[in-house]
Amino acid sequence: MKKFMIAVIIFNLILFGISFSKEARILTLEESLKMALEQSYDIKYAEQNLIREQENVKAARAALRSNASINFLVPSFKTENEQVYDSGEDIFKYKYSQKNRMMSQLTINQPIPTDGNFSLNYDFFHESQLGNVRNYSNYFYFKFQQPIFTPNVLSMGIRRAELGLEDTELDYKNRNLFIEYRITRSYYFLYRNFEQRKINDKKVQLLEEANNIVKKLNGKRLIDEMDVLQIEVELANSIDQLLEVEGILERQKNSFKQDIGLPLNEDIKIIIDLQYKPINFNEKLSEQTIKMGLKNSIRIRKNEIDNEYRTMAVIDADRRNEFKGNIITTLGLDKKDSLFAETLRKPDQTRGVTLELYMPLWDWGRNKAQVRSAEASLKHNEIALEENIRDVKRRIEDELRNLKEASDRLKILENSKILAEKSYYLGLERFKISEMNSQDLLLSLDQLMQSY
Repeated sequence: MKKFMIAVIIFNLILFGISFSKEARILTLEESLKMALEQSYDIKYAEQNLIREQENVKAARAALRSNASINFLVPSFKTENEQVYDSGEDIFKYKYSQKNRMMSQLTINQPIPTDGNFSLNYDFFHESQLGNVRNYSNYFYFKFQQPIFTPNVLSMGIRRAELGLEDTELDYKNRNLFIEYRITRSYYFLYRNFEQRKINDKKVQLLEEANNIVKKLNGKRLIDEMDVLQIEVELANSIDQLLEVEGILERQKNSFKQDIGLPLNEDIKIIIDLQYKPINFNEKLSEQTIKMGLKNSIRIRKNEIDNEYRTMAVIDADRRNEFKGNIITTLGLDKKDSLFAETLRKPDQTRGVTLELYMPLWDWGRNKAQVRSAEASLKHNEIALEENIRDVKRRIEDELRNLKEASDRLKILENSKILAEKSYYLGLERFKISEMNSQDLLLSLDQLMQSY
């Protein structure tokens, strides 16, 4: 009895402290999700990845735009003993030379979607040597270069960047969904703890009511002493359980506040009007849900992106040792003279066409092995994609089945709660007139709490 009185005092102190504490902040699920998504470390981390990939795509697409560069050598100084052939004496002699060159090169490029490149070029240099020898050169020319018999590397680079961006966007979306799932799950788990406290509080109230009845019956000598003790012990245990639930609830509240970024000293409360809307489970619903799941599956889309990456990897492996070529054409004006002014007068016209071809002869099967390895990696990923599609279908079907089972159980449990309440209060009336002992009453009470 002494322990029982101590527990009652502690319980009342807790209730007294709660009743006079600062009014709790009522949190909705939408508000909680908004706070978590704004303050989450995972989201901030993913946002930076997203920015990185967006900039990568901009950089890749910018490869199709004009670009210009200028290169300076100011100056290039060189002294050396160079070997020179003397035809008169039929021997090689060494000649000391000293060169001082100042040079600039201006290039304006315009890439084209075929992986080729147009460029406008201007080269100028001034060179002085020992013996007061000076040379100037002005070279202005147009150049076109186009790879042939080879995949378009430029377009593949842009496509890779676009796939990288989409993959990162999917990661960002996935992190959002995971946070929404985690916060939603924690929110309803916290709600469950609030409701559990109400249930435990209800049990204490019902036991206090039963204890008052027991005292009256005991005063009239209408009840056995054992029944009195059983009710008092159960009441003390229920108060102890309520205190334990209070502690669990406070810890869960703190954990939830930390997850969504609220100060730990701010009290919170959750109020939800849970209403279940019946679902018509049929074959059409299953087909629609599976279709939607496959369409929106992040895992499947990421697998498809990986497939495209690996397809390009096969192309990359094959082109390392392929027959390929390059066409280079130039057209320009060139003039060299010891006087700078002369280089600007009547320049010589230059032109050129070059066809470069590369033909591999043998590499002891190295390239073929690399291609087969890349093809095996692609096939591996295709098999994984097929399995992921089957797995997504199975998971959706399982969730629909679980939802149907939960729906059926809910109807049964709601009816069970009504029957348990009716059974308990009928038993309580019988207990008041000594037609039921405390053990049966407590058993009925346990069934009612289980139904809640």
